[in-house]
Amino acid sequence: MATTYTGRAALLIAIFFCFLDITITIFGLAWDGKDFTFDNIGHWWNDFFSPNYDFRTNPIDFLILALIRTTVLLIGGLAVWCNPTTVPGRIQTLSNVHFALMLLIVAFSPTKLLAFAEIDSTTLVNRLAVGDWILMIWSLFAALFVQVIWGSIFTKVKPTDCYLHLPDDSTSRVEAERAAVAKETFELIQRLATYMFKEWPFYIIAFSCLFAYSLARVFIPYYMGEVVAAVMQPEGQAVDYSKLNKCVGVMALLSFLGYALYELHKIIS
Repeated sequence: MATTYTGRAALLIAIFFCFLDITITIFGLAWDGKDFTFDNIGHWWNDFFSPNYDFRTNPIDFLILALIRTTVLLIGGLAVWCNPTTVPGRIQTLSNVHFALMLLIVAFSPTKLLAFAEIDSTTLVNRLAVGDWILMIWSLFAALFVQVIWGSIFTKVKPTDCYLHLPDDSTSRVEAERAAVAKETFELIQRLATYMFKEWPFYIIAFSCLFAYSLARVFIPYYMGEVVAAVMQPEGQAVDYSKLNKCVGVMALLSFLGYALYELHKIIS
């Protein structure tokens, strides 16, 4: 038997995740600097409204994305709590729109990583703070979690037995409406599942190539500089072959990953 939820349970899950999302995002912003301090949040927030704002250096965008995710979840949670009879079916009809929004948020993390690399990719690994990595990784997974909550919890909310006191004709009408909504929901799920089954290779390839390109833009120049630095030692100083081997190995791994994705793209296409 499929798992179902009450409107109250769905709302509590949404509130809990919203609290977790905002907390981790604030934690990442506070660690986005030389030291962990909440003054960093004020610094990035004020910089966002200043004429000197630069998308390539300011991570406050992740807080805006967290607020968007929170708004979406709270609206959905409140809706299924207030009207658990018809809202889950309507939420199912909006699943494609919600999925597209979450895909954009997922794609934002590698896009922001590329923006960070635009200034000087050779020093990016040393320039990025711990908070930058926390924000990019969490934003990606948070969007996936929101999609799971929207598609696997909000759409499975069932009303309580508050209609038991109604007359027989009212009960029959309510049951007929539920059956119609369930049938419509099943048809939408079936169409969406068919579409996703046909198109899933292209989603995987698109995001894999985007991540591979991001890693290549960031790490290959960095490790290339490390190789040159390891070889071009000052006169009289021995070459550090352990560091050189490590850098060459990482570059080879990234190159192999790019080649594998290219071959996979040819096979699927």
